Amino acid sequence: MHFSTFMLNAPALDWILSPSSALRLFVKTALRGRHSPISRGKELGSLAKRRNVFMQGQENWPLATRGGLGMEVERESGGDDDGPSNSTSGFGKQYKIVHNSAYENTQRQFRQAVESMSAEAMIHLLVYNPYHIATLLQVAEIAKHQGDHSATGDQLERALFNFGRSAHSTVGVSVLEGQAKVKF
Repeated sequence: MHFSTFMLNAPALDWILSPSSALRLFVKTALRGRHSPISRGKELGSLAKRRNVFMQGQENWPLATRGGLGMEVERESGGDDDGPSNSTSGFGKQYKIVHNSAYENTQRQFRQAVESMSAEAMIHLLVYNPYHIATLLQVAEIAKHQGDHSATGDQLERALFNFGRSAHSTVGVSVLEGQAKVKF
């Protein structure tokens, strides 16, 4: 039996043992979303091909719910009988983002991860909540500072995709007509 010896030079060993390198490697594997416990290895597949007003999904993204995010029509302009003109009067439809208790719980976990100032905690939260908007935006910022622009773009696309999945059924037409306003 023949065994080969694997030799590492000092710079390679420093790279492997470096905390920032370990974090970069962890970020790359975690951000791909393929190992999300929620999706259990399943990917979006044909769901990615569904029409989405903001972003087309990617087949390799994790399969997960909207995470409690939704959108409702808050106000529709009815024309000239809306009363005195103000900043929202006469402007198509006004939508608002709504959250259920699951989203609020994830948001609480997000605030704890932010307060801990731990990138690992943030990425861990993303693994279990792959479409939580605030976490996606924060992890995109972490990836940007690490120079991983591919991961940054992927997180931003997933955030837009989730907004599109939770959008009201009339928002697409309203956006195309330039008559949509979303209140955050």
